[in-house]
Amino acid sequence: MGKKTHFCTTCGNDFTRGYSARRHVRTVEKGVGLAVTEAAYKVGLAKGVFSPSLPGKPPKF
Repeated sequence: MGKKTHFCTTCGNDFTRGYSARRHVRTVEKGVGLAVTEAAYKVGLAKGVFSPSLPGKPPKF
């Protein structure tokens, strides 16, 4: 299994491919949110820009 390198900023789901993350945001999240890299997600979480993943589901790093 590949390393999780992209994240959905809306729900915190992780993906191994950027296009999968973008497709998730477009279809599941109805265009609300962003698909960002792991580094950008970590910085956003630290700064409080992005909320943590779904309640009860810790972020996978």
